[in-house]
Amino acid sequence: MSDVSPLESWLSLKLGESDTEIELETRAETQHATDLLIEQVTSGIEIYSRELDAPLYNRSEFLDAINH
Repeated sequence: MSDVSPLESWLSLKLGESDTEIELETRAETQHATDLLIEQVTSGIEIYSRELDAPLYNRSEFLDAINH
């Protein structure tokens, strides 16, 4: 058993390079994964959603990263 939590292990994943599949089971995991991904975006982001998920996207961590 590894001493590294699943959330910590995601830090090594690189958008467009890593082929590791991860299963998101909780809102906290989804928020963490979203924050890590948005920090790696270099040119643009497109979000396809029937309803923008306010608890996921309307947070200072996400908004700060997207404005950066």
